[in-house]
Amino acid sequence: MYQFDEDKENRFRTYSIRPSSVQRSQWAPNVPNDHDDSILVYLSDVDSPRAVYSSIDTTSCRLAWGGLRGPCCAEIVADVWDCNKARLWLETCASCHGDVCKQNTMMVAGMNLIDCENMVIVKAEEGLCWVALSYVWGADYQPSGSDLLGYREGSKLSATVPTTIRDAVHVTLQLGYRYLWIDEYCIDQSDETHRKEQIEKMDQIYQGASLTIVAAAGTDKAYGLPGVLTTRRKGRKVARIDDVILFSNGPDPCKVAERSKWFTRAWTFQESLLSRRLLVFTDYQMIFQCSTTSTKE
Repeated sequence: MYQFDEDKENRFRTYSIRPSSVQRSQWAPNVPNDHDDSILVYLSDVDSPRAVYSSIDTTSCRLAWGGLRGPCCAEIVADVWDCNKARLWLETCASCHGDVCKQNTMMVAGMNLIDCENMVIVKAEEGLCWVALSYVWGADYQPSGSDLLGYREGSKLSATVPTTIRDAVHVTLQLGYRYLWIDEYCIDQSDETHRKEQIEKMDQIYQGASLTIVAAAGTDKAYGLPGVLTTRRKGRKVARIDDVILFSNGPDPCKVAERSKWFTRAWTFQESLLSRRLLVFTDYQMIFQCSTTSTKE
């Protein structure tokens, strides 16, 4: 369907495309912080003089060669979240974006964190990196049990935490972090003084987090992060015509996030503005945003 040649310097790639064929091309650079490729397209030996070539779809297709993989490469979205891609986004941001995305992490006085390895509340110490969660509790949420007693240093989280909380813990560990900040558990809801102090410092908490996980799907904390553990992503549409497979990765996840319950809440909207990096989970795929980059699976 195509021919592929590379010159000795590995700088130019050429493709021979037959009329009426569907090609998938990958425009992203192979090396983080590298310049974008320049694409030159020319047509020759067209059989039909009436053939019309009006556009090249750069949003939904790619052609993979030799396992090439970059931080912004377009791919068919899998049914489960791509941890390796999320790691690559984070590593690229940390190593290539310079001072724009760097920020001195200052410990917030009185802050508690979830130790995701032991599922216990610990006091934050100087030098720790943490991940924050931005989510909606849900209109029907009624505090009970430990929620009424409050979580404080040494408190153990229940094995039956809501699905979104469980998924956020899993993502935190898979990305190589250990500590997670979630308002419901890291602010002692039974201690009005601690609660007031920490709410006033939430801007510092989100600004200081290495990453904010965003649950932009569902309407409550029982929904989960689609594609992580048990919450399934909404299926993509696939059709076969002869030997050609046509697929759609679903609607633009950025627009999906903007229509979510999470986006409509002023509280969570502020959390997203304060955060230096966002990993947004929608029903269809992930989005990564920082001060320099906005990309999706």
